[in-house]
Amino acid sequence: MTNAENRLIAPPVTTIPRTGIAFLHEDFPCGGAERVTIDIANFLANHNCRVYVLTANFQENRLPPQLPRRYEVITLPERHLTRSKTDADFIVQTIKERGITHFVSSRYLNHAAYIKAQTGCKYIFTWHNIPMWEPLFIERNKKKKSASLLGWFKWAFYYRPLIKGSHFWERKYVRRYREILDMADACTVLCEEYKEETLRKISSADPAHSRKIHVIPNAELSGKPLCLEKEHAILYIGRLTYEDKRADRLIDIWEKVCADMLDWHLYIVGDGNARPLMEAKAQHLPRVHFEGQQSDVKPYLDRASILCLVSEMESWGLCLTEAQANGVIPIAFDCSAGVRHILSPSGENGFLVPNGDLDAYCETLVKLANAAPEEISRLRRNVMEKSKMYSIENVGRLWLNMISEI
Repeated sequence: MTNAENRLIAPPVTTIPRTGIAFLHEDFPCGGAERVTIDIANFLANHNCRVYVLTANFQENRLPPQLPRRYEVITLPERHLTRSKTDADFIVQTIKERGITHFVSSRYLNHAAYIKAQTGCKYIFTWHNIPMWEPLFIERNKKKKSASLLGWFKWAFYYRPLIKGSHFWERKYVRRYREILDMADACTVLCEEYKEETLRKISSADPAHSRKIHVIPNAELSGKPLCLEKEHAILYIGRLTYEDKRADRLIDIWEKVCADMLDWHLYIVGDGNARPLMEAKAQHLPRVHFEGQQSDVKPYLDRASILCLVSEMESWGLCLTEAQANGVIPIAFDCSAGVRHILSPSGENGFLVPNGDLDAYCETLVKLANAAPEEISRLRRNVMEKSKMYSIENVGRLWLNMISEI
């Protein structure tokens, strides 16, 4: 299937009346989910919507400097949005005072039913991750902390039997997902496979549940002005965490390939709990640059030729579409349907590597770095074309149509 045939085409926009929409985030901005909200908020604000972001922690200095701000940010008083009744009452008051008609959250709220009952607003829940990711994340986090002898005993004789044997976490989140689907007016997932997997994992054959789930991928803004004068630079953008991103594997890969890529540099943009370990492992390696957290990654995308994603668990990978839009060729482990959507077919729109196979990743990276200039040009054209599937115009129209339907 060609990129043109595979392109996401949203249906025509349904005209909607003047609408008030509030997005809820614990930290804003923080990561990929918040970046998505910024893009959608600005789009909706241009289409007859008044847009607000409610947050427990507003980090204004981390807003992308190149993007406009057509939404109002409101900070919650108690800053404990998951459980706080005070924050729930503040949200109710804000919704009433500002005439908010649609309330959007990606966080489970103990008081969500109360907020909806008190305001009569439409409740939209957004799933930004793979279905039922929470038990997997908990298991990996507990396993990571088992490095000491005491930690190993806790893992081997308490946490692992609890997780694997009793299915405690799975049952908890099955109940939670069902509760969300019962209460919400609409939910979003990133691809059709995630919709099917969600319904299967919670064993739901309820047509109402299926109708509530809307497939809306993350949007990608145009990379213009484009810079295609690329350097021999490999780029990583994202959290430096172990539990999901497995950013530590990037150093293992670089250790294997750096001798075969003598004029290439590795730039690591981001921060997180794995950074000290990564810096320690990279001390004896050449041409590794830890750049820290950056509010504007465009200068790095302008220079880079290749982007590396090494996640073990990744729902979508905004850095992949961001790289494509800027003519940077991405490589990633084939760890989810979302990543597969972005990079398929492998070898045309980027490269998918069998999940966890570091040797195959190294081989792919070295082969791409040594590819002929005409092959690199072909791949750059392909990835830029593929990114148009996720344009803000296409994805924004999906949001507008969902809002009009509920």
